[in-house]
Amino acid sequence: MSFGRSIPAVILLMLIPAVAFAQQPSELIAFGSLRVPACSAAPDPEYGLVVAKPIQIGGGPLYASARMTRYIGALRGPGGQPLRFTRRGSVGAPAGYWDDLTFLDTYQVSYENQEITLYVDTYHFSLPKAPAGLTCFGPLVTALGMPPLDPIKLGTSLVALAIEQGSVKDITPITLDPGTPRGYLVDQFTLIARRARAATVAGMPLDPSAPPRDLDPSGLVVVAHPIPCGARNIAPQNIEMFLNQAAVPPDGNLVRDDAVGKLFAGVLAPAGSLGGRFRQTQATQVRIAYAESCDGAPAEVLLNLRIEQPRLIVSAPATLPQGIVESDPTVYLQTIIDTEGRFTRPVHIGGPRSLLGVAINTINSWRAEPLRVNGNPTVNPVVLQVTFR
Repeated sequence: MSFGRSIPAVILLMLIPAVAFAQQPSELIAFGSLRVPACSAAPDPEYGLVVAKPIQIGGGPLYASARMTRYIGALRGPGGQPLRFTRRGSVGAPAGYWDDLTFLDTYQVSYENQEITLYVDTYHFSLPKAPAGLTCFGPLVTALGMPPLDPIKLGTSLVALAIEQGSVKDITPITLDPGTPRGYLVDQFTLIARRARAATVAGMPLDPSAPPRDLDPSGLVVVAHPIPCGARNIAPQNIEMFLNQAAVPPDGNLVRDDAVGKLFAGVLAPAGSLGGRFRQTQATQVRIAYAESCDGAPAEVLLNLRIEQPRLIVSAPATLPQGIVESDPTVYLQTIIDTEGRFTRPVHIGGPRSLLGVAINTINSWRAEPLRVNGNPTVNPVVLQVTFR
């Protein structure tokens, strides 16, 4: 099992002889928790060449171009010829291909005077192979990598989970400074959860399966409170956010006082508060500038966000059920680790459907130490590789 945030990588294809790797197709390399052949020729001669048997590269449409470039870059023609490819359009997958409606991309791949059409599924993932007639230039699984989180499927899951959990309990935003009540950092999940909580208290609960159309857009919100200084309070004047010392662009103007509570429903905003939305990112610092200093202290404060990555603390092995035989008994799930360390809202993104139910039951018993920011538990989307033994 492996999990973590997926970050798009830049693959540098080095100019080495095309036959050098093809001479060792049986070499095993690490891929998550698996040891797999560096290059596998597809045992099915129709793999990728017919609409019913597409190449599953995963990651969703946002990453399709980059992942296809890496996949094709790791392949060559039968004599080591470089490949060229062009996307030609999309077609619907045949009925029964997957549990949900899936569209496939079609690509024209050519070398010398030869042309072939490949069918590619960017929504689901399986270990990549070389279609009939093509050879490897480099390790296919290394070039393609683990599928990243599909932002479209993730958005649907996050919204539903936020409404479901926010309706029954308070979801606490991230404290900016554990030592001084300076305000909060609030992600989209918490914004939606707090709105759901307010709706439930008002007797108008939200429906996770049919969320309102005007839910908060993605991004991070910072709400800075006035800080006490003796008998008075000093109001914040500006907020900035940084990722490794690079400024994160704000999304709109900063707002103050009553406008904070109206714009960010359910967020605590006492009089004199300042709030702003910033682009979605993994922020590392927040800087708040105040109207004046207090007792000689600086009027600006730079707050570091302490991030503790999630880690698995309770797991049970995935056991292959009797009577089920699969050539690749690995299931890939996109899921969310919630604030209590449970694996929730699993979405099947790869692997045999015959093992899906067992895979979901297996991860239901797993527990993780959740992602924490400044000590506050925070939801964290992950891709799981559930390997059956």
